[in-house]
Amino acid sequence: LPPSDVPLVESIMDDLTSLGFDISSLGGGNYSIQGAPAGFDGVEPRQLLVDIIDDLRQKGQDLEEGMHHRMAMTMARNSAIPIGNVLTEQEMESLVDELFQQEQPSYAPDGRRIIAICPHEMLEKLFK
Repeated sequence: LPPSDVPLVESIMDDLTSLGFDISSLGGGNYSIQGAPAGFDGVEPRQLLVDIIDDLRQKGQDLEEGMHHRMAMTMARNSAIPIGNVLTEQEMESLVDELFQQEQPSYAPDGRRIIAICPHEMLEKLFK
């Protein structure tokens, strides 16, 4: 990591550990990742960590709760199902079931609307 990121990483090391990272400093801005959070198959741990650090550096880390939220958002973005990835019917049903168990199923954690109810007439216009 660049020397400017070392103090940030050191300040969030306990938080990274609580998220499931097992990281040790090798000195000189070098770190070894021995373990990464469970459930992130196919996600490169190094890139996930770099994204978390970049996000915290850009948006600041004034509030601990905000930092945890930003770290969780970065992890969620990195573990999202890639566009074009074909899911089984069972996987799709499971995702929808999990979505509707949430407090705010109509919105993504970042506040973007993910569900909209469209009148039949509007759908007809879209596919003419």
